[in-house]
Amino acid sequence: MNIFNFINIDENSRVPKYRQIVDAIIHNISSGNLKMDDKIPSINRFSEEYLLSRDTVEKAYSILRERKVIISIKGKGYYIARTKLISKVNILFLVNKLSSYKMRIYNSFIESIGGTAHTSLFIYHCEEELFLNLLEKNRNAYDYYVIMPHFKTEKLKHASHTP
Repeated sequence: MNIFNFINIDENSRVPKYRQIVDAIIHNISSGNLKMDDKIPSINRFSEEYLLSRDTVEKAYSILRERKVIISIKGKGYYIARTKLISKVNILFLVNKLSSYKMRIYNSFIESIGGTAHTSLFIYHCEEELFLNLLEKNRNAYDYYVIMPHFKTEKLKHASHTP
């Protein structure tokens, strides 16, 4: 599959070229032209094909990597890493535990946004380190974050912030 058959960079567009690359790759994933694990051209190859600066393509690839759409494997190249629900808004919903109260909140949230978004539910069990790791691991991978902070103190009392 030649990705260059599916990507058009409009020289006269007001949309920055790096943004056109990002949008084109996401569009081709959501339309099925690009699939999980498909290899995409190197930064140099892409910039040569479209007569773009290397920095422009690198900026686009950096955005796609931050959003976890592509991954880079040293010495091998760039690959499509995520294809599911890429055209929808992605939301990370982070709670300390799944109590009946929190499940009611979560279910109401899901019902109110309807089919317009994909929501990933993560549970951190009141552990600050797990909470911070989940946030760091998923930084820039989601469009929105819903966070219900709740931690335990040294005396195992609940608090809405870390001591």
